[in-house]
Amino acid sequence: GVWSSPITLSVPGVNSVTPSVLMDNTGYAIATWQAEDAAHIFFQVSILSSLEGSWSYPPKKISN
Repeated sequence: GVWSSPITLSVPGVNSVTPSVLMDNTGYAIATWQAEDAAHIFFQVSILSSLEGSWSYPPKKISN
């Protein structure tokens, strides 16, 4: 495969830090990061499907 150009996974207005990306041998990948808005610190996740070829957006909030 070929790497694509960088894309933004986080939503506007959210400060995102500490990204991590995990990938399996079938082409699925999971990106996680810590995010902060005006009131909360939380974690978000986006999934890359090898079948669809695109990252899930908007990212899912996985903690409050």
